[in-house]
Amino acid sequence: MKGFTLVEVLVSVALLALIGLGFMTALGGASKVLLKADTRETARDLAEAQMEFVQNLTYNTADPTGNLVFYPKLINLSTAYPGYDVEVRAVRIDKGSGTTGDTGIQEITVLVKQGTNTAFTLMGMKVDRETP
Repeated sequence: MKGFTLVEVLVSVALLALIGLGFMTALGGASKVLLKADTRETARDLAEAQMEFVQNLTYNTADPTGNLVFYPKLINLSTAYPGYDVEVRAVRIDKGSGTTGDTGIQEITVLVKQGTNTAFTLMGMKVDRETP
């Protein structure tokens, strides 16, 4: 016998097709995981940069009720990071002692959204205390 029979060729082609299908499925799953990790890391980086920016700003007590405080965004995300948006929320959790320079503590929450989904949330504190 000098060659392969039709059955042997069909079996080998089917085996190669199954192996190739398994390989392609694994690549597709890995690419989804990589994309999700990249999205999360980008969102984390944006949240950390925004938090650092807010913590370096002057302590804001502009709201007359003293509860909600608004801080600006670090950058225009629509051009630098299309598809991402940042929300900064600051709530005063301690109004301070009332002495000059002691205006309390704010809880800062930075939400990074991709579309309508929240991709990352970072919380921190901002303190404005007079040093003795």
